[in-house]
Amino acid sequence: MVNKDLRKKKLLRMRRKIRAWGVSTGFLMPSLAGVLLFFFVPFLMLVKMSFTKSVTNNSFAGFENYEKVLTSDAFTKAASNTMLLSAMMVPVASIVLIWQVFFSYNGVLNGWFFQLFGADRIDWMKDDSGQIVIVLLFLWKNLGLNIIHIVPVGP
Repeated sequence: MVNKDLRKKKLLRMRRKIRAWGVSTGFLMPSLAGVLLFFFVPFLMLVKMSFTKSVTNNSFAGFENYEKVLTSDAFTKAASNTMLLSAMMVPVASIVLIWQVFFSYNGVLNGWFFQLFGADRIDWMKDDSGQIVIVLLFLWKNLGLNIIHIVPVGP
C-alpha cells in the first residue's frame, strides 16, 4: 500500500514538472522563433552567400571573397580607423563614469554639500544645472590638450 502511494506521489510530481516545463517552454517559444527567424536564419544565409561568386552567380567561390576583403586597402583603412576610434572612446567613457559618480543624485558632490551645508540633494545631470556640468566636463577634458597645441615650443 505504501509503495503504491509513493509511486502515485512520484508520478504526480513528474507530471507537475512536465506541465511546468511545457508552460515555460510555451512562453519561450515565440521569443525563440523570433530569434531564429530574424537572427540565425539571415546570419546563416549571409555566411552561405559569402562563399558564392556574387548575388546573381551562386557558384562556389571558396575563401576568395574573404581574401579580397582582407587584402583591400579600404578594409584595412576602415579597420584601423575603427581601432583608433575604439581606443579614443575608452578614456571618454571612463571620464563620464567618474563624473557620474560625482554628480549623480547619491553622488560624492551631493554628499559633501549635505554634510558641509545641509543642502538638499540635486540630480545634477537632470537639473537645469546639467548644462554647466557638461561644460565643466568638456573644459576639464580638453583644456590640457588645447593648451599644449596653442603654446609654441622653442624660441
